[in-house]
Amino acid sequence: MTFEQDQTTQVKKQMATRRAKQAILKWCQESLKDYEGVQVTNFKSDLLDGLAFCALIHKNFTDDIDGVDFGTLKNDFTREERLQWAFDSTNNYYIY
Repeated sequence: MTFEQDQTTQVKKQMATRRAKQAILKWCQESLKDYEGVQVTNFKSDLLDGLAFCALIHKNFTDDIDGVDFGTLKNDFTREERLQWAFDSTNNYYIY
């Protein structure tokens, strides 16, 4: 493989990765549009407080996750508690 071919391959991989990230971002935005106060425009900053994770789990697995409504997650849980709830929920219900 020539240097030029290698560079072309790298650029194509980067573009595919970018398109995949954009598609996932768009899916998150569409999924969470009805969740007041939850916006995802940047994965790095918008997922840090755990609220978007909780909203995605709540949106897609409401029937499987009992005991906690989204309002409680949003208003009464700390960042650490939201993240812990999200990871516990996925582990408890084999959502991964």
